[in-house]
Amino acid sequence: MEVRNWYARFYRGIIAEGEGIVTEADVPFAAQDFADDGEGVSFFIAPGVTELAPGVLDVFVTLKELRLAPSVKKVGVTEEAAEMLKRNGVIVRGAFDSYAERFAREQHLVFLHEDIRIVGWGDYFEHGSWTLDLQFAPDGSAGIYEDCQTQGISAGSMGGASNTVHLPRDFYQSLSPKEIEAMLWSSFSGDVERCEAYHVFVKKARERGGYYIQY
Repeated sequence: MEVRNWYARFYRGIIAEGEGIVTEADVPFAAQDFADDGEGVSFFIAPGVTELAPGVLDVFVTLKELRLAPSVKKVGVTEEAAEMLKRNGVIVRGAFDSYAERFAREQHLVFLHEDIRIVGWGDYFEHGSWTLDLQFAPDGSAGIYEDCQTQGISAGSMGGASNTVHLPRDFYQSLSPKEIEAMLWSSFSGDVERCEAYHVFVKKARERGGYYIQY
C-alpha cells in the first residue's frame, strides 16, 4: 500500500493506492507531515483499496474531506475519529448508492457527490485533447470545467485553454443537457446529452433532492 501526496482542488491532498486494506503502518509519515496542517486535508482512497483499518483516520486530525472510491466497503472509526469527523465538519465524497454515501449517513456527515467526467478524448500530441467535467465544490456549488490542451495556437498562446461554467445549484432540475451545452464551447456539442453517467446522476439527485446532503 502506498500513501503519498496527491493533487486536491480545495485542500492539501493525500492518496492511498494499492489493493486491500490500509492500516496505520501504511501512514507513518502522515502523522508528522499532515497532523498539524492548518489548511485542511483531503484524503482520497483510490480504486483498489477495500478498507481503512481503525486508527488510520486518527492520524489526519485536520481532515476536511474524505473521498472514497467505489471499491471501498468499510472504514474503521474509533471514538476519537468519530469525534474528529464531526468536529471538523468532514465532507464525504463518492457516488450515489456507494459505501461513501452510506458512511456519511451512518456518521451524520455531509455527503457530496464526486466529480463526473462527462467526456475526454483526443491526444495532446495529435490534434489536441479535450475534457469536460462536472465539478462540485465543498460549499455545494457546481460547475462544468472545460479544458483544451493543444500544441497549436487555436486554443491560446499558451498552448491550451480552460474555463469553468458556473451552474445553479438546482441545475439537475432546472436545466436540460442541451441548455447546459449551449453554455459551453461548440466542441462539446452533444456530449452532455450522450453521457450516461450524467443522466444516472440527474435521476438520483432528483430522487434525493440534491447532491450535497447533510445526513
